[in-house]
Amino acid sequence: MQIYTIIFGFVVIIAGGWFYFSQYQGSAPAQTESADDYLMEADVKKSAPPLDSLPPSTVEENVIDMSDEGLTSVPISIFGRSSVVSLDLSNNNLEGSLPAEVRLLQNLEILDLSNNQFTGVPAEIGQLTQLRVLNLSSNPITGLPLELGNLSNLQLLDLTETNFAETDLEIIKASLPSDVEIRI
Repeated sequence: MQIYTIIFGFVVIIAGGWFYFSQYQGSAPAQTESADDYLMEADVKKSAPPLDSLPPSTVEENVIDMSDEGLTSVPISIFGRSSVVSLDLSNNNLEGSLPAEVRLLQNLEILDLSNNQFTGVPAEIGQLTQLRVLNLSSNPITGLPLELGNLSNLQLLDLTETNFAETDLEIIKASLPSDVEIRI
């Protein structure tokens, strides 16, 4: 009789656990095409993997160098690293626009996006108040966000070999410190 009581108790516990978990009110994450898409939907700061999960050659203290990696999209986990001061994504195959999550990198001082296929820069880049160097050279950028004028610590803006609109640059220059070096 005791063995039946033990087995019955075990079954009740298992069934009770199943009932508890079947009452889960949340929904599973929608199926996405890639891990980067999933991280875009999640809270970036909580979902980003540790820096030590990136290849050793790409991370050094507060510097992330992912140049010449053959990237076709920006790893969204980068934007969960608020301590990063230098981000190099140059010489890849990145297209479209830099993700708006760049605004999360509030300590960023150097951003090198040169030699890619970026066609745009998000307005959120204007929230990077510590940015000193912004290299957008050798990208088919067609327009510049006027928010670049908010970069009060900017020292160098490299726009060589881009297709920016002169009128955009004139408006931006009026808001930037007068000693900013602009390469065109």
